[in-house]
Amino acid sequence: MIDLEPIDRGSRLSETALGTQFEHVKPAILGAILDLVVGVMGTPSSTDQTKLPRMADFALVLAALDELDAMDGSLFETYLEQETRIAETVVDSDNVADAVRSFLTMRANWIGTATELLEELSGSSPPKDWPKNPQVLSGRLKRAAPSLGKVGIDVTFDREASTQRTRLIKLARHETASSSSSQSCSDANLDDELPSNPKRDVLGVDF
Repeated sequence: MIDLEPIDRGSRLSETALGTQFEHVKPAILGAILDLVVGVMGTPSSTDQTKLPRMADFALVLAALDELDAMDGSLFETYLEQETRIAETVVDSDNVADAVRSFLTMRANWIGTATELLEELSGSSPPKDWPKNPQVLSGRLKRAAPSLGKVGIDVTFDREASTQRTRLIKLARHETASSSSSQSCSDANLDDELPSNPKRDVLGVDF
């Protein structure tokens, strides 16, 4: 949550000088920390506890600090943004997840088999570590699903309602906390205008 900036030459201290300064302010730092602990313990949380992020208790502490207006009152929101930023980094570094994100930029949703998705994503010159078969693609996609969900793409695995019970992959974009209202409107239009897969109806059954 903290990006450390480089220290300019005029502000650098030796370890001894830094230790001396710290000893001078240590009682005030400890007192301020204890004041915050007391405040957090006595502050009821108004955060919706049905939609807590990972490390839920830590997130509730941040929300309580925001109630006390500590650290500019935006700790909880900053934590959520950091979670999204980490997910975006994971997606950027995974060529399958990145390909799925690009694939959904021009459609609101998609339904099909792993074989069909591999054909859609592979292109003419896939990278060396690209999945060689649908089973590998499904495994990669399952591992990437949590990060994709945080950047606005739901990945679910299901079966057809028909007697064949074919395994299906369903991709769908959803609005994230950082999404703009204009993007949300364009998504609604895409839902009406673009089919999820021309070979299938909404239940995933072949025409």
